Amino acid sequence: VSNVLMCADMRWSDGMPVFRSGCEMRLFDFIMLRAGVSSEPVFAAGLGFALFGIAVDYGVAFHPSLGMTHVVSAEYAIAFSSKSAGTTGYVP
Repeated sequence: VSNVLMCADMRWSDGMPVFRSGCEMRLFDFIMLRAGVSSEPVFAAGLGFALFGIAVDYGVAFHPSLGMTHVVSAEYAIAFSSKSAGTTGYVP
């Protein structure tokens, strides 16, 4: 499925392994739905929009001791051209 991204990782925290995994589903090429879990324990969910070089993301994490944490980010991609390489792209 080309519109779904899944990832997982493990890291060490205070000598103990912490496992994390997440999934992103792209809708309509400009809306992304996200969800993730961690063994710490944390559950997270989010929503992102990306259109015309502008991206806005919202996420919320749920922790049993800390409660809910909200995160909002915005990004603007600047177009550039490299005549020597003959390529065009974006700088995040």
